[in-house]
Amino acid sequence: MTVASDAPNIVLTGFMGVGKTAVGRAVAQRLQRPFFDLDEVISAQAGMSIPEIFE
Repeated sequence: MTVASDAPNIVLTGFMGVGKTAVGRAVAQRLQRPFFDLDEVISAQAGMSIPEIFE
């Protein structure tokens, strides 16, 4: 399957622990699209964990 580079993004939202990351990874793999976990992106940019940010 080929996906155009201008294909729209898919954003998953929901409560903690409901499976957004697992579903997101599976969908990205199936659609051959990159997967980004915003918690990981934010933590890397901030240089601290999400719980540390909220402290």
